Amino acid sequence: ARAHTHTHFADLGARPLLTTALSTGIISAVGDVGSQVFVERGEYEAGRTLRYSGLGLLLTGPTLHLWYAVLNRRFPGVAPARVLARVALDQALFAPAFTAAFLSVLLAVEGRSADEWRAYMRESYAESVCVNWVLWIPAQLINFRFTPPAYTVLFANFVAVFWNSYLSWSAHRHEEPPHSE
Repeated sequence: ARAHTHTHFADLGARPLLTTALSTGIISAVGDVGSQVFVERGEYEAGRTLRYSGLGLLLTGPTLHLWYAVLNRRFPGVAPARVLARVALDQALFAPAFTAAFLSVLLAVEGRSADEWRAYMRESYAESVCVNWVLWIPAQLINFRFTPPAYTVLFANFVAVFWNSYLSWSAHRHEEPPHSE
C-alpha cells in the first residue's frame, strides 16, 4: 500500500490530470458499489458501476481538476477570506451547475428518456443540491484551508465516496429492483 501511495503522489506531480481522472473513476465506482451493496441492498448491477466509474474518469475528475486550478489561481492561499471565497464560488456557482450536468449525463448514459430526466430534476434536483451543501460546505472549508492545492481533488475524492453513494442512490431510488429469474 505504501509503494502504491508513493507512486500515486509521484504520478500526481508528473501527470496530474490523468492521475486525478483515474483516481476519481475508481472512487466513483467505490461510491456506486457502496450504494448498491450497503444502502440499496438489492441485486448488484456491474454495468451501473462501470457507467458511474466512466463518468468519474471522463467528466468529474477532469472537471474538478480544472475547476480547482481556477479557484486556486484566482484566490490563492489559506487566508480565511480566500478560503471562504473559494468555498462560496464552489458551492454557489459550481456545485448546482455541476450537479445538474452530472445527473443529466448519468441519466442519458443510462438511456433514460427526456420525460424521466424532467421528472427526476423536478423531484430530486433541489434535494440533491441541499444535501450537497450539507456535506460539501464543511468538507471544502477543510479542504481549501488545510490541503495543498495539488491534493484538493484527492481530498474531495475521499469525501466523494459518501457523496457518490448518495447520488447513485438518489438517481436510482424510484426504480423497480431487478428481479432474478
